[in-house]
Amino acid sequence: MQDISHHALRGYKFYLKGRDLTSVTVNDYVTMAKTFFTWCVRQELLLSDPTSKWDRTPEPRREIEVLDRTEVCAVLYRIRLVLLRAVLRSGIDSRTLPPKRLRNSEGRRWRGVRSVEKAAKAAVASVA
Repeated sequence: MQDISHHALRGYKFYLKGRDLTSVTVNDYVTMAKTFFTWCVRQELLLSDPTSKWDRTPEPRREIEVLDRTEVCAVLYRIRLVLLRAVLRSGIDSRTLPPKRLRNSEGRRWRGVRSVEKAAKAAVASVA
């Protein structure tokens, strides 16, 4: 164990990079090695940590795809239609269903609901 040096471990890191692994996978291996050698130092199996100078490999930033407001409204409108059809087919009395218009705790209609419903209907119509 005492023969392991920083230079010897650099070869391991280059070996990992040469195996066509993603930078996330290389960083996982590096983290495991660093954890192991830190444990060895704490257990006094090594005098110093040979991985102390290692840096993480830069990982590419991933773009997260997000739906815009119109697309979200269209999805919710479709879900509402599917649920409504399921309820109607089940034989439940439609008068027991909650009202179509959304209301807050004071009984007032939420602002913007009409425009959201219009946007959802327009988006569904444009997709269909």
